[in-house]
Amino acid sequence: DKADFFFKIDDDSFVFIEFLKLYFEQHDWDPEIPRYFGQVSKLSPVPFVNGAIVGLSRAALRMVAVKYKNMPREYGPRENFAHHRCVDRDGASQEITEAICLNEIGVQATPLVDQHGYSMISLFRLSDSLFLRKRYGTRSWYWYKKPKTVICCSDTPIAVHWYKRPSDLLKIESYLYNPEDLTIDKELYSRALYDALKENPGAKRKAVISDVSLIPVFAYASEIEYLFR
Repeated sequence: DKADFFFKIDDDSFVFIEFLKLYFEQHDWDPEIPRYFGQVSKLSPVPFVNGAIVGLSRAALRMVAVKYKNMPREYGPRENFAHHRCVDRDGASQEITEAICLNEIGVQATPLVDQHGYSMISLFRLSDSLFLRKRYGTRSWYWYKKPKTVICCSDTPIAVHWYKRPSDLLKIESYLYNPEDLTIDKELYSRALYDALKENPGAKRKAVISDVSLIPVFAYASEIEYLFR
């Protein structure tokens, strides 16, 4: 009861604490209202929050803790048990099970998007996410039941994900919060910056998500080079 909101964060995620605080200041959420929120996927019958960062209000955590405490446990081959139930069983997805359990107590997943409808959480490296576009006929799980107009990323991102090396997270920290590192050449950061560097390869430009946010984007040319082949 000492905190308003609680988070489970993957160890390969980078979280922008200042923008997380800003979101709560703008929305004035009551922690005593059950909420379950993050980057929502509709891959299962019950929409769930992907694991990069999962948020629960104090009320939701209190309620689901009781549910978890009394959760049935089933062990053995998966074919022996029915799926899509709030049970602790072998092979169950933590993310989907979490959503099912919360749904059974009346708490549904809420996507975190900004005032423009842009996603505030990237499941991939931001260098990749900036180029995500839904292609015709795609079968990718990421685009399941998502409109073609989904755009990444918000000018006030809450988290980016899929940085498997601790050194990458430290580099993001350095680029973001050490001003002397903000101007970097010979790297690609966004479609607009890529086009600009093609015209003038020797130019030095600040790496940003947008002209509005001035939040540096961490990326190496090698990470996104394949997108331009």
